[in-house]
Amino acid sequence: MRRHTLWIAAAAVLSLSIAACNSDNTTAIPAISSQVEGSAGVLRDVITFFTYEFSPSGDVAVMSSDGSGRRPLTGGDRGFEPALSPDGRRIAFSRVTDFGVSAIYVMNVDGTDPTPIVQGLVFNPGPAWSPDGCQIAFRSQREGSTGPTGRISIIYADGTGLRQVSPEPGPNDFAFDEGPTWSPDGTRLAFTRNAVLHVINVDGTGMTPLPNEDMAQSASWSPDGQRIAYMSVNPPGEIHLRNADGSNLVRVTTTPEFFDGWPRWSPDGSRLVFSRFANEQAQLVTISPDGTGAVRLTPEGINDYMPDWSHRPSSSARCDAGIRIDVAPSPLRLGPEETRQLTATVRSTSGTVIDHAMVEWSSTDASVVTVAQAGLVTAVGSGTVLIQARFANATGSAQVTVGN
Repeated sequence: MRRHTLWIAAAAVLSLSIAACNSDNTTAIPAISSQVEGSAGVLRDVITFFTYEFSPSGDVAVMSSDGSGRRPLTGGDRGFEPALSPDGRRIAFSRVTDFGVSAIYVMNVDGTDPTPIVQGLVFNPGPAWSPDGCQIAFRSQREGSTGPTGRISIIYADGTGLRQVSPEPGPNDFAFDEGPTWSPDGTRLAFTRNAVLHVINVDGTGMTPLPNEDMAQSASWSPDGQRIAYMSVNPPGEIHLRNADGSNLVRVTTTPEFFDGWPRWSPDGSRLVFSRFANEQAQLVTISPDGTGAVRLTPEGINDYMPDWSHRPSSSARCDAGIRIDVAPSPLRLGPEETRQLTATVRSTSGTVIDHAMVEWSSTDASVVTVAQAGLVTAVGSGTVLIQARFANATGSAQVTVGN
């Protein structure tokens, strides 16, 4: 009963924290030192989090792994669910933009260039960077017969290439997907569907449920790819681990008086940071994966939520490396005021077609040919233009001629 009460209380506190964003109004361990490098700023070996310490509406903040050096991030006001890019130069976070509506922003860690890349989201999106720092997975939404429901989608960090990854259920089935986390090699995602752990290839194939009778939320894939940490639902509010195939359950935290969730791995996989609701306070705690050495990072009288531990970059490749976009038909000849449909096929580095890839269409001369965002072209003048389709930083084109 105590744990059930804490679950309700923790959910209420989290709801209050997100609603407030909409308003304008233990044991010592050696610290992993944080580093800030370069004129534009690079964050290494730090923990980012959402806190009410610095303003009543809440901020994205950063601290060293021992809890020292707490400070708000410039430009992170009213931001929550922070996630540092693997190279430590950018941060993605969610921000409430209207009552019950949020957006995902990406900005440099020095606070410059804050850019919304996805808007109009109903639920907490939970942005998660791909290991190469090129893409962000998040919980998107679809309108169902009973209202909005969650799906896992991926978008490039510049706001292009939006596509849904998790498939639709059967016509008589309900599915709510949330909490995506990337495998270290960037080929798969783990997430929960109706609180059951699943893994799926990033191209949307091979979705497989994992055995977890304890149910799950807020999954986090370990840096070595061997384990997945998550918050259990049964019993509620414990940190659990499983092997990436769903085997070998480990209960990391088991204290009935606490409600624990939102686990995230340290860069070397030796620790976890997570949210703990205890004694009417929302705290951040680090712990070893075997359940020993718990350290509270949050000072008394302050409420902290939603931690993310910085990562280690796995690749320096360009984000558009290997992506190819084929636009057809090309070349194309139109008569006066004629319309035709163009299609854009996006292929990954391996040549696999990326289903549901949303390209951005443009015309090099709209006085000759216009193009709608669905790829429908219309002749309005005479001459020759290129109709371009953009996905990530890659571009494909079709030559279109009107008249002789």
